[in-house]
Amino acid sequence: MNKGNSVKLEKRSLVSVGIPTYNRPEGLKMTLECITGQTYKNLEIIVSDNCSPDPMVGMVVKEFQKQDNRIQYFKQAENIGPTSNFKFVLEKATGEYFMWAADDDEWENFFIEKILKEFQSVGVDFVAINFEAQYVENNFKKFEYVAEGKAFYYFYSDSVKSRLKHLLKFNYGNLVYSIYRMSVLKKINNMIWVKNEIPFMLQIMQYGNWKVIPEVGFYKKTNHNTYMQAKWEIYGGKLPKTFISLKNALKSFVINNLGSLRYHWTAFYNIKYAINSLNLSFLYKIDLIIFSKWLLFVHFLSLLIGYKSPKFKKQELNKCH
Repeated sequence: MNKGNSVKLEKRSLVSVGIPTYNRPEGLKMTLECITGQTYKNLEIIVSDNCSPDPMVGMVVKEFQKQDNRIQYFKQAENIGPTSNFKFVLEKATGEYFMWAADDDEWENFFIEKILKEFQSVGVDFVAINFEAQYVENNFKKFEYVAEGKAFYYFYSDSVKSRLKHLLKFNYGNLVYSIYRMSVLKKINNMIWVKNEIPFMLQIMQYGNWKVIPEVGFYKKTNHNTYMQAKWEIYGGKLPKTFISLKNALKSFVINNLGSLRYHWTAFYNIKYAINSLNLSFLYKIDLIIFSKWLLFVHFLSLLIGYKSPKFKKQELNKCH
């Protein structure tokens, strides 16, 4: 993008970046360096400190504020929990576009600018856009790259039911860290934020398509086990040793209050709640609920038997193009 076009774009579109943070001053510092260093400059940066006991969190923000007046800082009087903190930064946002930024991730400096260019290119039928993420360890050593967003590179549908089924089948956690049209976020009266991100994603995708740019745009810090789970979800095959085996699953069932079965049942309940909140016909809702229940059952069964098929079958990816 040339300089003239960049200035024109910035004057038109304010982007709000919400940073919910808790007790990670070093991670927050890195996040603020990445966000304030974006090539796209027309930003409002909203930091909500969830009552961190470490005073360094506030000190980090105040040091950045001395050099950058785009940063707003709020410290909660008490810990309101991660879900409410995510909602808080959204409520404070005034931009035409919005993104959440985790306080332990890193972004390429082109992240926001390229996504806004993509919004201009694809038009109003797309409501959220992201890049692929690269998983890294705490020392920033990169894990082997896993392309989680393939199903969203070229997928497009003007059918709400088709979009929601696509999301139910191919969703993944890092989609949450997209840039959204604020007009869409404002349409959701009762935003559902729970441990599982799928209910929220369903609320978004009822209004349009979700796109992932096939290029790494940000870096997600994680541990080895979480990375192996993400890799297994994509490539399938034998369950890695770091995961739950049939023996351990049964043990978890008895000892840990139903273990992963409880988690999957809770996930289904929240997904069902989200589907029922959508502006769809009764029959559409029933179809989506049955479909989601089947997908969760297959996923849980895969954990029990220790094997799953690859997430992306060749014929399914061809449908996404």
